[in-house]
Amino acid sequence: MIRLIEWHLRLALTTPRVPSRVGRAAITLFATGVAACVILVPPIRAAADRFEPIETVLAGLGATYGTVLALALTLSVIPIQRAGDAWSASILRLYRRDKVAYITFVSLGVLCVTSFAFAVRAPALLPVSFILAASLALLGVGLDLLRGYHARVCRLLDPQYAVEAGLKEAKTAQDRLNRIVHRNGWLRHRGPFIKRKPASSRQLIESTIYLRFVPGYPGILVEPFDDLAEMALRALARGEKPLARAAIAAIAELTNHCLSGRKRNLMLYRGAAGANTSDVDLVTHPAYHLLRQISRAAVKAEDEVTAIRVSHAFRTIAVHTANLAAPAFSPNTAPLSAAPLHHAFDCLRFAQSQGLEEVPFQSASILTDLVYDVPKDIPFADLHACLVDGLHDIAAVFYSDRRFELAEAVTKNQFLILSALSWEKTRFAEALSSVLEKIALQVPLALENERAAEPSHAYRPLKHAYDSTDMLSLAWLFGNTLRWLYHADDERDCQDTWALLLQLESVLADHLRKVAQDNEFGRSLLLREIDGLIKHVAVAVADFIDGPAPPHQGDHDELIRGFIGLLAFYPSAFRDKNAIHAPRVQQCCDTLGYIGLRFLSSGRADVLLNCVCCIESIVRSYCQTADPPDSFILAEVFALLWAIRKAALARDCADIAGHLDRALARPPNLTDDQWEQARKAIRERREALLERLSEPDNPPRQDRAETLLRPLLQPRTAAEE
Repeated sequence: MIRLIEWHLRLALTTPRVPSRVGRAAITLFATGVAACVILVPPIRAAADRFEPIETVLAGLGATYGTVLALALTLSVIPIQRAGDAWSASILRLYRRDKVAYITFVSLGVLCVTSFAFAVRAPALLPVSFILAASLALLGVGLDLLRGYHARVCRLLDPQYAVEAGLKEAKTAQDRLNRIVHRNGWLRHRGPFIKRKPASSRQLIESTIYLRFVPGYPGILVEPFDDLAEMALRALARGEKPLARAAIAAIAELTNHCLSGRKRNLMLYRGAAGANTSDVDLVTHPAYHLLRQISRAAVKAEDEVTAIRVSHAFRTIAVHTANLAAPAFSPNTAPLSAAPLHHAFDCLRFAQSQGLEEVPFQSASILTDLVYDVPKDIPFADLHACLVDGLHDIAAVFYSDRRFELAEAVTKNQFLILSALSWEKTRFAEALSSVLEKIALQVPLALENERAAEPSHAYRPLKHAYDSTDMLSLAWLFGNTLRWLYHADDERDCQDTWALLLQLESVLADHLRKVAQDNEFGRSLLLREIDGLIKHVAVAVADFIDGPAPPHQGDHDELIRGFIGLLAFYPSAFRDKNAIHAPRVQQCCDTLGYIGLRFLSSGRADVLLNCVCCIESIVRSYCQTADPPDSFILAEVFALLWAIRKAALARDCADIAGHLDRALARPPNLTDDQWEQARKAIRERREALLERLSEPDNPPRQDRAETLLRPLLQPRTAAEE
């Protein structure tokens, strides 16, 4: 059955070719059939033998072949010349080197000479019927050759075919040159009469042959790139967009072919600025600059699709260089991958400056996707750092243009890079530091866009970074790192994961502290998002402490100290600000109360103490900035502190109760009237809070501090004691 299906597939693939091949030789087949009738049918053969003016017929056929040959030559040169002027001179070179044209002219010349020879000698040596049959058959062959030549010239006039043929010819030339250099290098390195040399010197020998002994290098390899770029630019000028895109793809494919051909003898050097350079840059860098020219021409012509295709071409080259693994490279490195990305982002910046927003917006996703096609163990600086920097530049311009929807989408790509690198512990920390550094620069722009947005829009700035419900956010990355501890393969892996977790806390704490110090939040939803992020991290850490210990875990005190560093965000977010939004004060204080009570239930009263200090700092900053402060907000916060004090006393934490007494004292910036008004509101809020806590049928929200107050205020059982 399988063999039957195999033969059926072969027949299906072969059958469509048969009619086309028969059609190409239709006149030859017809003429051959007539010639066979002349020879095989006796009456026709006898009549042909009596035909006397055969010499005149043969001479006329020879003259016809000569005329056809002259017309084919002269009439085909004119359109070929026009096509070369319209598109590229490479079409003329293709015609000059075309083997089919050579065969056609030689065949027509042979037929012409044969006809004249038959007219002179054949009637005396061969029967007239045979000569007439042969003349008819050769006439059919000549007409089919003329038809095939016409089809060939029409195909050569097609610029799409010129791109394909030029690409194929350039690849063949590169392969031929590489074989010659490889053979010459072998003779110089391992020749039978040459002293043996170290194996590492062969790469240097072959590289030197390219630079010193190949005439016209690198121009002979750059010339096909120039031809393809010329066709792409002229296609853009004439509106032939598919042709331009085909030329762009051909340039990328030819660049990758050149890199693959030079893989074994490529030499790597350290540039003046510390960047990696190679001897193959003499060929690849001109290709990159030609792609940039095409991108600029497409942008000026407002052809967004072609400009995006240039970004795709750079992505293809970057992926190829990352997977090249040349002997000159250090293990697990991609030193040549940053160059095409730099050129790609330069093209995107130009397109963005010209107002073509779709080009950088879509190209950002195209370039980001390459992280899934490259090895995961290459250094961050070789490839991903260029991606992060370029994406930040695009997002910053979008923010400056008040296009925050596009900016948020581009920022999301940075966290896609983090997600792709999350399993590489040694590179994840470096990537996280770089991404958070860029995010810190985007925060002021995002806040400015939020203030300028319409109130009905409900814009959430940098939600992909801080929103705890987003699966690419920092909260989820932290939670995933905690879960890795339970899937560690051995003690070394667990220790590396633990070190990464502590480093993640440190980097995140520094980032949040910088964001809090350098920005005015006001009514911004960003403060709410960061508050939710810290709460999510707190719950993850507390659950980790309460849960089953993973094998080879580290010290919990280190983890707690790292988390306490995150709490420094709250005092910095409210200290020395021009304006403070009262509901944000209540929200952050409730979050701090929730975090402190959650850790108090886990036996970590030191976290509660730091939370109380943060609440005290927030209240003082609010009373200092607000004029006058909202007494109801102060009442909510002081009622929460009073309830936390009761919970601390219930858990025998008298030292924390002393700190709470100081936090419950009158803020220094309140006047007597304001404090008296606040005290009345505090008494009302205390009574309301006690009433809510005494109603088991009316539980508060799960993420509120009141949720944890009820079990903490209950008398402890003997087991808890």
